[in-house]
Amino acid sequence: MMKLLIDTNVIIDYLGDRAPFAGQTEQLIEICQQGKADGVLTASAVTDIYYVLHKTIDHQKIIDSLKVLFSVLNIAEVEKNDLLRAMEPDLTKSGTPGCFQEFK
Repeated sequence: MMKLLIDTNVIIDYLGDRAPFAGQTEQLIEICQQGKADGVLTASAVTDIYYVLHKTIDHQKIIDSLKVLFSVLNIAEVEKNDLLRAMEPDLTKSGTPGCFQEFK
């Protein structure tokens, strides 16, 4: 199954209902929900999403929305060794850090 690393801004646009991107993100999430792809966020993306959205959206609404997303999307596990491997130029493909080549 294809794994999709979903960018922080994509989720911010979706949860913030920012046109025209929210609709496109909804389609992406539906693909993940249907099991056609495995959508993945990084843990740091989640904290960034909360930080940006809490300025305009109620705390509990953000938490509830993230919980719903967590039922569809996974969180990438990145450990210190993954980051160290990503710093090695020979372990990258097309500019993609090694820690994102294979999700755990």
